[in-house]
Amino acid sequence: MGLDMYLFKKAKGEDFESCKRIAYWRKANQVRQWIVENTNYPAKANCEYHKLSKQQIEKLIADCQKILKNNDNKLAEKLMPTKGGQKIDLTSMIPAEATLLTPPVIDTFGSTAYDNSYFAELLNTVSTLKAALNATDFKKEEIYYYECW
Repeated sequence: MGLDMYLFKKAKGEDFESCKRIAYWRKANQVRQWIVENTNYPAKANCEYHKLSKQQIEKLIADCQKILKNNDNKLAEKLMPTKGGQKIDLTSMIPAEATLLTPPVIDTFGSTAYDNSYFAELLNTVSTLKAALNATDFKKEEIYYYECW
């Protein structure tokens, strides 16, 4: 359960049955939020293909690189804010005799902290997207974002 995000590439005019997966993220909610805010992807969309232009992908790379270069949480909050999803309380699944310091609540979109994992995900995003751009002929091919949660 949670946010799974993909990029797919396909030839222009072809259906989605012939598309190839070229990227995958797991609970990288900052990348998802950037896509929502910068590409007109509906915030409540789920399991829908959304075309990304070469320019949008280049801007996402540039924003990730700005944040990484400055290592600045304030800039991260401005350019690529985190955004949680549905909160699920797992208390009913814990045995009554268990002693917990905090209630077991998970966020289906992952952590919203600006920590090492946040910045590691940006590094992964830059390398993944650069490879996708280098492997795509935008005159003949298209890239689509897809997520399930």
